[in-house]
Amino acid sequence: MKFTNIILLFLGILAFSFSFGEVHAELLSNNPYILDGSGFAVSKNSIKNSQIDLALSVGFIANGRGTITIEDGFVTLNDQDFVTEGLIGKVLRDGKFIQISGKAQGSSNEQITITLFGRLIQDSSQGSIYSFTGKIIENGVSYKLIHTTKVSGFGITPQVTIPPKPIEEKTTILEIIPGSFNQGLSANYIEAGQTRSNAAASGQTDFRARYFSQDRLTLEPGTTITIKNNDSVSHSILSGKENYNSRYDKFTADGRIDTGLISPGQSVDITFEQMGFYRLYDPNYQWMQIVVYSFPDVDNLNLGSTKNQQGN
Repeated sequence: MKFTNIILLFLGILAFSFSFGEVHAELLSNNPYILDGSGFAVSKNSIKNSQIDLALSVGFIANGRGTITIEDGFVTLNDQDFVTEGLIGKVLRDGKFIQISGKAQGSSNEQITITLFGRLIQDSSQGSIYSFTGKIIENGVSYKLIHTTKVSGFGITPQVTIPPKPIEEKTTILEIIPGSFNQGLSANYIEAGQTRSNAAASGQTDFRARYFSQDRLTLEPGTTITIKNNDSVSHSILSGKENYNSRYDKFTADGRIDTGLISPGQSVDITFEQMGFYRLYDPNYQWMQIVVYSFPDVDNLNLGSTKNQQGN
């Protein structure tokens, strides 16, 4: 009987090993991803809710190993946001494991030290699920981190050599939602309900979708999009860097995108000429912001010059 139990245990472990071995991550060289998830930060005396949201780029992967560049993001402990600065990462065993370490800074210049190790749990066509454990040190207090996260790409396909074919031109339209000038959920409960319905139908997050018709854009360098103002007041959209330590001037314009004033009902075309990360915002309504990722071999496009189109 004891021998039979040992055999069954061995077979169970063997089956588990095979099932784990079949899991593989769809992390591709030289491509952007979003890592987001939540969990807990646990110390001897407290348990804090924690969230992580990172925009990252995977470099060239060779022999199962590659580098990760953290483009932007934040880590939260309860209601405190810590913005990433100097975080670095590695891809190990073709994406079965991810290492991230470095520092993040809070709104009052306080810093935390972060060390994370992620293990791939399961992948799907919509992304990969990782279990992350690690450590955060805040004000000399050490917290153990336990997170479940999703790593998702942007409809990226592997680079393959195919015969050229005609390119079908299509315009991406980014709409400014009615009532966006109001930092509240919407101008009234009817618009709020409609915004939530639109966000759910398009798979967007309710928080960001209340100001723009999309919560983020991913495109190739050189792509042109149209921004349409459906609000009742004028807006202008700039690109810039976020000033995490300033309460009032939250952004500094970088000059890459400047739509000028967009009147209600007016549309403006902008073209994204460079590769990289863009944060678009309205300087007069600074809660209105959207993230744009401009990378080769993705499904959408955006960047740089502007021209007005009346009534479009």
